[in-house]
Amino acid sequence: MSRANISTKIKECVQTISYWVFILLVYDIIRYAGNTVDFNEFWVTIEVAIFVGIATGIFYYILESIMDLDWARRKSYGFRIGVKSGLFTGIFIIDILLGADLLALINRVEVGEGVIELWKNGIILSFLVYFFTASTFFSFWKIVNENFGPSVFWNLVVGLYSPPRAEKKIFMFLDMRDSTTIAEKLGYTKFSKLVQDSFLDLNSVMAKFNGEIYKYVGDEAVIVWDYDKGQFENETVKLFFDFQQILQRKAAYYEQNYGLLPEFKAGIHGGEIIVAEVGVERKEIAYLGDVVNTTARIQDKCNTLKENFLVSSILYDDLLQKVHFHYSPKGEHVLKGKEVKMGLYGISRPLI
Repeated sequence: MSRANISTKIKECVQTISYWVFILLVYDIIRYAGNTVDFNEFWVTIEVAIFVGIATGIFYYILESIMDLDWARRKSYGFRIGVKSGLFTGIFIIDILLGADLLALINRVEVGEGVIELWKNGIILSFLVYFFTASTFFSFWKIVNENFGPSVFWNLVVGLYSPPRAEKKIFMFLDMRDSTTIAEKLGYTKFSKLVQDSFLDLNSVMAKFNGEIYKYVGDEAVIVWDYDKGQFENETVKLFFDFQQILQRKAAYYEQNYGLLPEFKAGIHGGEIIVAEVGVERKEIAYLGDVVNTTARIQDKCNTLKENFLVSSILYDDLLQKVHFHYSPKGEHVLKGKEVKMGLYGISRPLI
């Protein structure tokens, strides 16, 4: 596992633990609100909430990690929600037993008495409702992030792009090579499954490199970065080669199921564009401007120049680190629909 991947996993784990510690602290504060509070008793419940919150966060992160594995991600949302619901019940029972055990230890009584006391006080029932509400919200938020991207849903909620605003972005157009030939060979049903599998593998590396899927168009994915994030440590370039590595590692799977290993080509370019909220019944964030069209044209040049990965000279000049990859100048070209020539560079990993 790469250092970037480990860092992402640690960040996700810390976020999950922090969420559950916060949720359980809020539960205790709500439970004591408006009542005469014995400070010592309140402090004990806070300590219990922190401990149980940490344990819940760890269990919850393990559960989410399991459900993010390939076998689970390829299942329907209904299947995943059903499995999660059963596992949530297990975590809830563990939480109750942990809380009862800690309270019993503090009060020097039997664990069974602790459970009975929690039941008499109505804590088990109220915590049941609260726990599943918090779990549902957390799962909903993950599904929203998977479908819209980590920031898109929030931007729609707050109306960040209504009215439109100018921002600087980097785009990648990623397209499967020889897709028409492959579709004719496999049939469109099996080809669609190949596209699904490929983009599931693409999504598994997105979080590591701060990219967001803007949209899928058939066998093509359009990925976007904030300009600074995309150029930082060559995040845009690293994502493409990390995706290639995953496909190579799973070559046996693709050969067994489809009789081939899919290959992808990509073009990247960046600059200022207009970001706008469009639609009424089905709102989405739209990126408008020359940068988007130019990136698509750069990707089209991959076939002509016999390259898998091309970058515009404009973005090439702004990339902060170039030492880990080989950039070969491909001259200046007139892109389709453009009048001014643009310099292009091919990107590859240096042979070791």
